[in-house]
Amino acid sequence: LQIPKAAIKRIMKLDPEVSQVANDAVVLVAKATEIFLEKFAGAARARATARDRGTVKYEDLAAAARRESNYEFLTHVLPEPGGAGSQGPVQSLK
Repeated sequence: LQIPKAAIKRIMKLDPEVSQVANDAVVLVAKATEIFLEKFAGAARARATARDRGTVKYEDLAAAARRESNYEFLTHVLPEPGGAGSQGPVQSLK
């Protein structure tokens, strides 16, 4: 997994208080993001595998966010499927 550095830099500069971003900061944020995504996707994959599925579904991602405290910050973005107030998967993260 490699996240395009230009995309990372563009996202970092969306903050109105950030005017410039050093290249080493972009590399560090990109690597941290890659590690996070690998671990999060791995947790979702483990749930899908435990349910005898080869396909990771939204419910696996939402369950990973609820089950592990490291992903607790995602619970408002990944509501429990079919739960009260659930709107399903997020369509756009602007």
